[in-house]
Amino acid sequence: MNQQAHPVNDTVGPRHLAIVTPLFAFAMAIFSLRIYSRVYPKYNLDASDYTNAMAVLAEAITYALFVAAVSFGFGRHSTFVTPERGVKILQSLYAIQVIGQSVPSLARISIAYSLLRIPASTISKAVLWVLIGLQVAALIANEIFILCHCRPIRAMWETVPNAQCVSQKAVLTIGYVYIGRHHKWGSSENTY
Repeated sequence: MNQQAHPVNDTVGPRHLAIVTPLFAFAMAIFSLRIYSRVYPKYNLDASDYTNAMAVLAEAITYALFVAAVSFGFGRHSTFVTPERGVKILQSLYAIQVIGQSVPSLARISIAYSLLRIPASTISKAVLWVLIGLQVAALIANEIFILCHCRPIRAMWETVPNAQCVSQKAVLTIGYVYIGRHHKWGSSENTY
């Protein structure tokens, strides 16, 4: 009996949204309370609040793009997704990648700005400024890599003759460098 199991016409997209949506709503409520407490009774917003607001805005856009991807069929077996909808899904996921990459970096920068308010030594403040600079540099480098991953960019979501894309090995290497898994003393696990 060598029968192939047929794919099930089911989707996990709404289930993932059911997990993410309450967390997103909770985070938005906490952010709103933070901003409210920093504005009333006295306006006291600073760089930490502004970078946090940029991170929240980017996350809201990312969430909306995820909802769009699910509405196009993200989470279904590819057999049941039309090629047109598949392109829309990949476009949404690419936009999520471009916009969503900034969220963790902006959150880290916001935390560093918050720490700068604490009275500390000059060395501590210098270290925080260096860390902020490194976060900005890593974010810019990662965004450039994402935007230059394939030429033309539309090769990320459709077949383009003579398209030039970075190899998968290079993508993995850059990903490990970005998250800090590779360092001059070695890696915590083999990657190749």
